[in-house]
Amino acid sequence: MTLLLQWLRRHKLVLQVICVLVLAILSFTSLRLLLAEVHLHDVRHALRAISPWQIGAACIFTAASYFALTLYDVMALKAIGKRLPYRTAALASFTSYTFSHNFGFALLTGGSARYTIYSAAGLGSADIVRVIAFASAAFWGGVFALLSIALLVNGGPIALAGLSIAPWIAKGLAAAVLAMLVGGVIFLSRLGRPLHIFQW
Repeated sequence: MTLLLQWLRRHKLVLQVICVLVLAILSFTSLRLLLAEVHLHDVRHALRAISPWQIGAACIFTAASYFALTLYDVMALKAIGKRLPYRTAALASFTSYTFSHNFGFALLTGGSARYTIYSAAGLGSADIVRVIAFASAAFWGGVFALLSIALLVNGGPIALAGLSIAPWIAKGLAAAVLAMLVGGVIFLSRLGRPLHIFQW
């Protein structure tokens, strides 16, 4: 095991370059396959159907959503007791979510972006892992909360992968997820001390 770690440390740069190249090849291959189904005249027709104010509103809401995403990193840094300038947290968050949302493999692409920026800012590996864990938990907690609320509000059956889920089942699952999220927040707020998972 020690020899393997030493070999990985010696060839760290080469391995990073290989990983980036493999991800780039996979991304461009996927993009080529997706674009094979898209025709230029369809894109032009769709763009002509969109009014300028709709494009402007989309740009504004996109900028607002990325600003909101930066707050995950700001809160994560505050939670672990590390103070960094907002511009550092914003850069780490923006690059992380840009890579992970566009290329997939969130832990690898987004995690690598955060690691590069935060390590350059002086954070240790353990603190970077805590930031990533906190930001990921907050992001996915928000996603599941919104999904659960949408399922509770929706009155009809849910069609998923060719299956139809009865409204009472969907609402029951949504209520259970919301109860777990609320219970988790209450538990952590009353814990009064840091929560350690596998000695982290």
